[in-house]
Amino acid sequence: MSHYEISILGRTFKAQAGRYDRFWRRVRKGNWEQATYAAFERHVGPETLYIDFGAWIGPTVLFAAQSAQASVALEPDPAAFAELKANLAANAGAPWQDRIVPLNLGIHKSGRPLTLYTNSAEGGDSMSSVLARGKDHSVTIETRRLEDVVRDYRGSTQNTFVKVDMEGGEYDLLPSIAPLLAEDHSTFFIEFHHRMFRQSFNDGSKDWQEAYQDAFDAAYAALPLGRRFSTDVGGDLTTDEVQALLRGALARDGVQMRNLLIHS
Repeated sequence: MSHYEISILGRTFKAQAGRYDRFWRRVRKGNWEQATYAAFERHVGPETLYIDFGAWIGPTVLFAAQSAQASVALEPDPAAFAELKANLAANAGAPWQDRIVPLNLGIHKSGRPLTLYTNSAEGGDSMSSVLARGKDHSVTIETRRLEDVVRDYRGSTQNTFVKVDMEGGEYDLLPSIAPLLAEDHSTFFIEFHHRMFRQSFNDGSKDWQEAYQDAFDAAYAALPLGRRFSTDVGGDLTTDEVQALLRGALARDGVQMRNLLIHS
């Protein structure tokens, strides 16, 4: 099996060629989320436990794990997880590869099995979500609570960096992880998918907007407003800007900001 060799900000890793060739070519050319990689470089270090969910096929964990003390990559979609493991195997022998623990799990406040919806029967796309709106296929997945993952893998690490990419499920998660969000030695990188979140409430009933607003307010109230907030492109955010970002209404130079960093 052939591989792509990818170099980003001085870090090199391999990715398996095949179904995701078009994506990996974008990464190799520097056309995929360069600000994300720069943010990870700033905040993940040798005393950091790095937790990545959803890790998808590995574009972020293969980068961040190179500087972290330990990494946990969670991906609930079975097809994406199989590709993630293949990409980890492609880097066998790298000094950081054996510091990554891959888990075919999702994160949920209940820690119980739930339904993951996908765009195709084969799964593996980057838009798998616990939100059903507009998706025709599904699979039952196992989940764990984030606080349990942190407890089990923290070890002697001083800091925790958590990447959250749940395609809309992040809003429902936030109230249950409020204590972790407030920890001084934690950093969170959360990608918000407001359109998917809002659409999941629009079932045609007369009170869907009220239900959406209640859920949005609960998510926003879980944020530790005494900590620093910024985007992946840098620059501190005011509380009004944070709320705008969560609503999908914050832009910089005409680009919608979706990634929120919570840090010290």
